[in-house]
Amino acid sequence: YGGLGLNITNPLSAARCAELGLRGLLVHPETSLRAMQAVAPQQGGAPLPTAALCYGHMPLMLTRACPLRNTRSCAQCPGGGTLRDRKGRDFAVTCTAPGSAGVRTVYNPVPLYMGDRLAELPVDVAVAAFTTEPPARAAQVLAALLAGRPFDSEFTRGLYYTEATT
Repeated sequence: YGGLGLNITNPLSAARCAELGLRGLLVHPETSLRAMQAVAPQQGGAPLPTAALCYGHMPLMLTRACPLRNTRSCAQCPGGGTLRDRKGRDFAVTCTAPGSAGVRTVYNPVPLYMGDRLAELPVDVAVAAFTTEPPARAAQVLAALLAGRPFDSEFTRGLYYTEATT
């Protein structure tokens, strides 16, 4: 099953992934809903299942250089932290391993949310991606998603409602 890192945004990339043996794929969240409709490839005469993100803090950047290194050493790092921008927004940072072996991911502080518009996602499966949320918050978000309720704080619809330009 292909995930976010494959950046599947069009039928050509989806078809190639199906040729390579994928049994399902996550359409990249920077794909508009209209473009998502065309992505599902055929595999053996049947459409390959597609998924779209319905909740999650989008990764903004992957880097080997640690953006937290100015505030602490790798030996003192618990595996991540936060960066605060000039507007006071906190960006979560996670790390896969200490030192130069690790990859750091910086996440958007505002989550994507489609819980109150799940029926508009032209895919087979809606995926909620939890990164730094504590279990209690994850349970709240899941309850809102399952009930189709509006989100309880600031959120974005990402690029789902943009029109593609050629």
